[in-house]
Amino acid sequence: MRLRHTALALVVLSLLLATIGAGAPAASAAGAGDLHTSSFLAGDFLVIWRSGEGATIAYRGVPLFTANPSEFIVHRAWEDVYYRSNESEQRGRLTDAAPGKVLTVRDRSEHFRFQKRILVRPDGTLRLEYEYELLDPAEAELQVLFGVGRPWLHQSQYRLVAGGRKKQGELSVPETGRTDPWSNATEQTFVTEYGTLSISSDRGLNLLCRPGGGALWWAQALSRGETYRTVIDVRIQPGPAAETGLVLTGLEWSRRVRSGRASFRVGIARKPDGPWRIALQARPAEGGGRAGRVIEAALTDAPRTVQCSAPVAGRGRRTYQVVISDAESGEELLRLAPLDVESDPYIRAMPRLSLYTHEQRGEIIVRLADDLESEELSVIVDLPGVAAVRQPVSAHQMRLPVDLTGLGDGVTPVRCQLLRGDAVLGV
Repeated sequence: MRLRHTALALVVLSLLLATIGAGAPAASAAGAGDLHTSSFLAGDFLVIWRSGEGATIAYRGVPLFTANPSEFIVHRAWEDVYYRSNESEQRGRLTDAAPGKVLTVRDRSEHFRFQKRILVRPDGTLRLEYEYELLDPAEAELQVLFGVGRPWLHQSQYRLVAGGRKKQGELSVPETGRTDPWSNATEQTFVTEYGTLSISSDRGLNLLCRPGGGALWWAQALSRGETYRTVIDVRIQPGPAAETGLVLTGLEWSRRVRSGRASFRVGIARKPDGPWRIALQARPAEGGGRAGRVIEAALTDAPRTVQCSAPVAGRGRRTYQVVISDAESGEELLRLAPLDVESDPYIRAMPRLSLYTHEQRGEIIVRLADDLESEELSVIVDLPGVAAVRQPVSAHQMRLPVDLTGLGDGVTPVRCQLLRGDAVLGV
C-alpha cells in the first residue's frame, strides 16, 4: 500500500485578550515614569527610541536621524573600552514641552554617565542636548555618532562653516566604501528635493558618508570630574518631495502581540491639496513575513483614526512599516517605520511527527507562554468529522492525541480553542 502524507494546517489561536500596551511605551522597573521604549509624534516628526539601540527620527516619513546602538563609546586608545551604549540599560522619560515634546534618555555606569534630551517642536525644529561626565578613570576619550538619512545628503547642495571658514558645493554619498567630506563643522545646510536641512552646533561635527547614508560624529578628550555639554539645533524647511498632503495626528501599534496579529492605528487628516481617499498597508520592514491587507479610508480636514494589521508568525522581535498611498493614483505618500513588535503568543501548536493516512492516531504538541497561568485552562482540538477533544492544561508543553481515522489525503485544518473554565479566551 502506498503511504501518503496528510499535512495538518494548524490554526494558531487568536486570543481575545491579546494586544497588550498598544501604543503605550513599556514601563521600566527603575522608577515611576521611566521607560525602556518610547514613540511619539510632534508636528511632522516621528521619534522612535529603544533602550540600548538609540533613537530614529523621521520627518514626514523620510528618515532624518537613524539610530546607532553604539552612539556613545568611552575608551582609551581603543584598547580599553569603558562604556558602550549598546551594552547598557538606559532609561527614558517623555514629557510635554511648550510647544512640543521632550524625550530624556539617561544612563550611569561606574565609568561614565550621560543625559540626552531630544526636544521636538511642531514648527519643523528640534534640539539635541547632551550632558556627560567621566567617572573613572582619570582620563579617557569619548566618541559620539548618530546616523543621518540618505535622502538629506545624496545629491544635495551644501553650505557649511568649519573652523570659521565657509564652504559650499554638491555632495553625493559613495556607491561603495566610505568618504569623509569634512570635519569640525558648526553650521551645515543641505538642500534637496525633500527640503532644506540646517544643523548648527556649539561643537564642531564631522560628517562621514556611506552608500546607505551618513553619520555625524565628534570625538573628545574627557577628564574625570568635569561636566561637558553639547547642543545641536536642527531646522527643516520642507521641499516638494516631502509634501504628502496629509497631517498625522497620532500613531499607535501593538508593541507586544499575543494573538498572532499586530494592529497599527494612524490618526490622519488631509491638507487642502491632499488626497480624498487613502490606502494603508502594514508590511514587514525586513525580508520574510506577510503583509496585511490593504485598508482604504476617506479623509477630510478633521482627523480620523484608520487601523490596519499584519500577521505575526512565531516568537521574537519583528519590524514593520505602515505604507500610506493615494487610493486613486496608487502613489506612495508616506512610510512610517521602523515599528517594532515583540511576538509572544500564548499558545503554539504543531504536529509531533509527520502524519500518514494509514495511522489511527497522531499527536499535536501544544506550547503555552511561560507567563500564562495554567489554572482552569483547557484546550479543545477540533477536526472536521471528528469529535472534538477537550484536554485540561497540565503543563506549559503537552502532547494532545488526535484521531486520524476518516481523514482524507491533503491538508486538514485543525481548530484549537483555549478556555479558562467555560470562558473561551480565543479561537
